[in-house]
Amino acid sequence: MARRRLDRDHIRLPQQRRGHPQGNTSDFFNSLLEHFWRTDSFAASAREKGNLLKSRLDQLVQKYDPREASAKGRGMMRGIDLKSGEIAGQVVRIAFQKGLIVETAGPKEEIVKCLPPLVIREDQLSQGLDILEEAIESVIGSAVNATAKEVNHAKPHH
Repeated sequence: MARRRLDRDHIRLPQQRRGHPQGNTSDFFNSLLEHFWRTDSFAASAREKGNLLKSRLDQLVQKYDPREASAKGRGMMRGIDLKSGEIAGQVVRIAFQKGLIVETAGPKEEIVKCLPPLVIREDQLSQGLDILEEAIESVIGSAVNATAKEVNHAKPHH
């Protein structure tokens, strides 16, 4: 049996298995800070994307009764409170089928969390928000539309 020579690139140290390079964790994060925060453009970009996320989620929830959906959070850590873990779970499943990974939070898993990476491009963020909007529409939008039709049919026609 032939033996393969192992060099240090083949040896995985415990800290490498956790997703960061060999070395001191604080050195790793210091180098990240130096790279991304060399100028304030990275922080400005994250702020802009946080504003886009807030704006889109606010617009999305305005389509629904506040008892059905509300936006919450700050910066790039936001979510939509769908008031029901069952509904939020359905939204997460449909979003996943469409290619978006989101998860739930809250005491009853009623919040769909939006935690995009700080380095996401705006077009990717918008695409993900489009998918989320479609998923929510397919779950609670159909219920809202059905209720509106029932109300319209119940009104006397003159």
